[in-house]
Amino acid sequence: MRPWYWITCAALLAVGCQTETPPSDPPVAAAVPSVDTFTFDEIDIAGCGLTLLAPDTDSRIDGLYLFSGWPADNEAGTGSMRMKLDGEIVNFVRTETSGSEIIGGQFISQTFVSQDGRTTVVVEITQTTPQPDPEVLAIDAATLRLEQDGETTTLDLVGDTGC
Repeated sequence: MRPWYWITCAALLAVGCQTETPPSDPPVAAAVPSVDTFTFDEIDIAGCGLTLLAPDTDSRIDGLYLFSGWPADNEAGTGSMRMKLDGEIVNFVRTETSGSEIIGGQFISQTFVSQDGRTTVVVEITQTTPQPDPEVLAIDAATLRLEQDGETTTLDLVGDTGC
């Protein structure tokens, strides 16, 4: 065989042995969805219920983060709570309540689960103020905790509940 053949084989072997395997990409961490605001025009329920929004905002201009309507038997399949996550309206079903019941069919503490079962939202109402209208209760302080795929985000909100 010719000498150039052996030199080429040796060079290829040397280069091949020194080539590093590129590191594999780390697994993508689960990301909690963005919690967006929406208007009542974007959801299919209205009436009595709980609305939560950012402090010092106007729901008609800035939108709201959560609307929980009065759960009815006919809503068992669609849920009574709506939020906008990653730009999409998501339907939730209330699965747990604790604390006292308040106006509008709501409770001091409520847990909601998305219909696909991936997302859990816990709402804790910590301060309320009665309003001149006996069917409305101002929510001066509430915490919304959203959990998905082991990740959590928390929002401090205000709002009201009533009919």
